[in-house]
Amino acid sequence: MVLELRIYRIAPGRRDEFAEFYDRLALPAQREAGLDVVGQFVALDDEDTFVWLRRHESVEARERAWEAFYSSRVWLEELAPIADELIVDTSRSLLVEPTAASALR
Repeated sequence: MVLELRIYRIAPGRRDEFAEFYDRLALPAQREAGLDVVGQFVALDDEDTFVWLRRHESVEARERAWEAFYSSRVWLEELAPIADELIVDTSRSLLVEPTAASALR
């Protein structure tokens, strides 16, 4: 299993708006597309940071899911225009693998 850790910098003062967009629209769209979002979070020490985790069976499965979702009509026509207005930076991300004793396996 591979976890995709995404750390987004949101436009100043708009994190609550982004969190509402994510919970109401982006999360259901990802789940409908078969993506496994483990959780989404707001940073307690940075009012412009939003973090979320997505689980994949492998790096290759992540690549396939990424391509399918982000080239979909739902993303391109419905979600991206909203996300692009709210997100400043999406470059901070990690692909991580749980250790043997991790609770997320």
